[in-house]
Amino acid sequence: MAFKKGGTESLDKAIQSENTATSVLSSGLQVTGIFNERITNEAGEIVYLNTVGPTALATDNEQIDGHGTDHHVDGFGSPVGKLKSANAPLETLSEGELKELGVVNGEKVFLEFESGVNVNGKVEEIVHKNGSIVLISFSECTVKLGNTKLFEPDWGRFDMAVGESVVSVFAGAADGEAFYPEEVVETIEDQSHLLTLTPLDLLYQAVRDIRDGLIDDPENKLEQVWAELQTNHPNDWLLRIEIFELLEVNDLVPVIRKEVESELEKLKTQSEELETLIERGKKVAKHAELVKQ
Repeated sequence: MAFKKGGTESLDKAIQSENTATSVLSSGLQVTGIFNERITNEAGEIVYLNTVGPTALATDNEQIDGHGTDHHVDGFGSPVGKLKSANAPLETLSEGELKELGVVNGEKVFLEFESGVNVNGKVEEIVHKNGSIVLISFSECTVKLGNTKLFEPDWGRFDMAVGESVVSVFAGAADGEAFYPEEVVETIEDQSHLLTLTPLDLLYQAVRDIRDGLIDDPENKLEQVWAELQTNHPNDWLLRIEIFELLEVNDLVPVIRKEVESELEKLKTQSEELETLIERGKKVAKHAELVKQ
């Protein structure tokens, strides 16, 4: 997914895709999983995000120790936003400022976000990466929004992502080697037997690898991806948008570009919502082309 704008619109695209994606928070924390829910405030800003199934946390595309899919087996949820009692984003606070808020290892604390989300628990761990706070873990923790309980103490440890906002979303995993099985494979066909990685996930990852310059013969790989997408996933609009943007900013296989545009026009006719999402995605891709120029 090449929707780098972040925010609600990008996360909604990830939810719509029902595939593995990564949300990047302003702290630098990367949350990889299948996103299934989000809560927004009146301004439409994300105040809580959720994944379902195996999830991993990373920074700089490297998984954080102890926060892989073996720990976050059943999903992950966390508030996003500002604290009511802090003058600066939580991720930027010093040790002294944290202490003033009561965020101290081994101590109980009550944190209230501007969104109305409340976190009440005992601080167990504070994780710093690249000078920012990216994660705070709690035991005996309750998380609520109004009368709605988002997390309860008997669910275990609550690992709270730290970030004032979602700044970008992309398809696939931040740390693919850690998130996906250990087997090192080079082709989509070689990987299709892995139970934890669907063939469609592999196509998303292949496009991301092309975009990141990790493929020796990107034109040939893109042709393979496009052929499999056409054959086996005729209704996946999101990866077609991903390919559309890739072709907007690179001189790769121009004939495919015409086919992608044609397919997107057909998919737009399925519903008004899909038409809106595809048009927004194309605008993002056009903007990326202008930025490159």
